[in-house]
Amino acid sequence: MFGACKCGSIQFTTSNPLQLVNCHCTLCRSINGTAFTSYVVTQLAELKLQSGEERLSAYSATNNAIKHFCSICGTPIYNSNATKYPGLAMVYLGTLTDHVEMQPGLNIYCSSKLGWVDAVSSIHSFDEAPQRN
Repeated sequence: MFGACKCGSIQFTTSNPLQLVNCHCTLCRSINGTAFTSYVVTQLAELKLQSGEERLSAYSATNNAIKHFCSICGTPIYNSNATKYPGLAMVYLGTLTDHVEMQPGLNIYCSSKLGWVDAVSSIHSFDEAPQRN
């Protein structure tokens, strides 16, 4: 699987995804500005940077959780947590070019899930952004 940040400075590959997970924890929501975050869980050893290692920055979100991101465009690449999930990388789904075929297998931290998330598919939807009237 190939992945990259938005500006293309960081490019990477990973193989053998273990699981696609939607995380609803308040930490993920706060550090990503999203309702929940979708991650492809893989072995950290299988995450290979092809370019941009010098552009990969890290932020310690907690004593254990580290967010790795592009220092140029800000795209989050992966999270790691050596205490809770040793040897694993939680790769942000949107950074992978072949993510469309993947289906989530787990929702985690549902005790923090926003009440409206389950109803998203029932609200009025558009194929593209509608024109402003």
